Amino acid sequence: MTSFGLTASVAARARPLPAAAPNIDQASSLAAKNREFLDRIDHLLAEQQLARDENLTPSRLARAPARQVSGAVNRLARKNVSHYINDFRIAEACRLLRETDMR
Repeated sequence: MTSFGLTASVAARARPLPAAAPNIDQASSLAAKNREFLDRIDHLLAEQQLARDENLTPSRLARAPARQVSGAVNRLARKNVSHYINDFRIAEACRLLRETDMR
């Protein structure tokens, strides 16, 4: 096999190196930021009744870029933003059914 053939063969089987793991400070900072987003989302959904808005968007929900909001919800709640909001709406409807005379 020629050196070119050997190089091509090795290159064809090469795998990218895994990304470097973030250091502990970066990971804890990201976790704190994610928690802050989720706390803000919960506050807006509950206290300001934003869950009743049919045109609710992730960026409007936390006044942050949709990608950051979505990432925080995905990482902490293990579901996407739509499921998170729908779960909140269902829980609120169940609470209202239990605690009020509403139908």
